[in-house]
Amino acid sequence: MWILVGLLCGIITLSWYLLFIKKFSYWKERGVLHPPISKLFGNLKQTVFFQKSEGELYHEMYRKYSQFPYVGFYRIRKPAILLRDPELIKDVLTSNFSSFSDNGIDIDGSNGPIMANNTFFTNGTEWKKNRSQVTPSFTTKQMKLYFPLMQIVAKRLVRYLEDSRISSGGIEAQELCEKYTMDVVGTCVLGLDAKSFDSSTTDYIRFAKQIFSTDLVTTINFMLLSIAPRIAHLLKIPIIPKSSANYYKTIIDEAIKYRNDNNVIRDDFLKTMIDLQEKLGSDNFTSDKLSGHIFSFLIDGFITTSLVLAFVLYEIAANIDFQEKLRSEIENKMGEGEKSIMDYESLHDLTFFNSLINETLRLHPIITFLTKRCTKEYVLPPMITNGKSVVLQPGIPVIIPTFSLHYDSANFSNPTKFDPHRFDGKDDKIKKGSYVPFGEGPRMCIGQKFALAQIKAAVIHIILNYDIRVNDKTKTPLEYNWQELFLSAKGGLWLDFIKRH
Repeated sequence: MWILVGLLCGIITLSWYLLFIKKFSYWKERGVLHPPISKLFGNLKQTVFFQKSEGELYHEMYRKYSQFPYVGFYRIRKPAILLRDPELIKDVLTSNFSSFSDNGIDIDGSNGPIMANNTFFTNGTEWKKNRSQVTPSFTTKQMKLYFPLMQIVAKRLVRYLEDSRISSGGIEAQELCEKYTMDVVGTCVLGLDAKSFDSSTTDYIRFAKQIFSTDLVTTINFMLLSIAPRIAHLLKIPIIPKSSANYYKTIIDEAIKYRNDNNVIRDDFLKTMIDLQEKLGSDNFTSDKLSGHIFSFLIDGFITTSLVLAFVLYEIAANIDFQEKLRSEIENKMGEGEKSIMDYESLHDLTFFNSLINETLRLHPIITFLTKRCTKEYVLPPMITNGKSVVLQPGIPVIIPTFSLHYDSANFSNPTKFDPHRFDGKDDKIKKGSYVPFGEGPRMCIGQKFALAQIKAAVIHIILNYDIRVNDKTKTPLEYNWQELFLSAKGGLWLDFIKRH
């Protein structure tokens, strides 16, 4: 009997070792430093218990291991690595992209078909195919067609600000910008008027914000999908709430039916998708894939761009000298040839405007970290002098801490200061791999041109009609709400818009 008891104890001890302890020797065996661990939760215990976000923990790791090019850690029980060296990051994102071609987030297509075709979530050959299908919609030629539509919405935004009932007591910039970006994507993607300025909120915005809600259920779902995808897939957890997916699927289907029934031809994203389906056939380009691409454009163009635009308006309001310089640059450009409206080609000549947006993206990176996954063996340089090289194996998650890179004084002098002149066109001033608000390389944000264009359209029309000031309701210095999926300001960004005469 005692032999059986001893054998059972041995089996339990061995199982405990293999399941929990052995897993946490991965980095030690390879000579890679890592923070102290929890035997059950690795280095994400505080995230699991909602004490700190992943972004906060990565920022702490980045600062704690400031003498090293990278640091190991454990996402629950899975070994992962956080990169600190810009040269290494540049190599991962560009030169050796083939070894890190996946973003490291897996979607169960059967459980969330409308998101399964988003180029951010797809991997391998499927990603290449999806990317090639949507790329033609973001060319310069297509942007020239979108930009006048954006300006129509920008004029609607200016008229909205003229209502004293709206502007008295200040306006919360993020809510304002959500109305604008939803109307922009509505008209550029589907040719629909979302009527966001007609009421305090609309179903378009309500269902979109539901996707990024920070309620307990949604937060847990996102956490499981990020750090425990096998469990998420087993439990059939959707990437977005089904009510939101169904709402937008209905909107998209109705828009397609209306165009087909009424022979409507309009140069927008929906037309490019319909044309692509006719070219490839519905078997190769299914209705789910068509709807998925449209939905991705709607959502990606709404929430992230609205946050960036809100921070741009805040920085313009907080820096009056820069505001005057920006207004002067815009007025001078529009004065050439007596233009009454800015065209898309002219945006590239607004050098200070471009620098101001770049600096806003540096100081307020709404996506605090990027995730990659090793897809092919890659050799890291030694962590310490005279150390040994480290072979990254396929499947290892790789974290690129955007926020930390942007706030590192080794990359940007006086990093907490807002200074657009950092981006005055001298490329050698910015280390490659240290500034990655849109990512970099083949998988950088495909909607970058669209996002920047709609930001510029709004700012141009606002600044020609209003002086912008920071309202007293804004808590300064700004504090970030790290618990949100995308970085935002605690208490909101409250601004005053004063009509110019």
